[in-house]
Amino acid sequence: RPLNPFILYRRERHACLIKQNPDLKNNDISTYVGKLWLNEPEFVKALYQQRSNEEKRMHQLRYPDYKFNPR
Repeated sequence: RPLNPFILYRRERHACLIKQNPDLKNNDISTYVGKLWLNEPEFVKALYQQRSNEEKRMHQLRYPDYKFNPR
């Protein structure tokens, strides 16, 4: 399943935060990154939206018959 803009952002920020603060718990990182995301300017969010759109496009090419089927 292709990643949405926030998940792409979180993945990058998570790696940086872990390097700087190896003792942080996942819940604390998620809360912190969520606040960062909310305060990012629209142009930053637009960059992640573009990356997400590209992931969706590539996913459709690789898996043309894919349909998300939640449990």
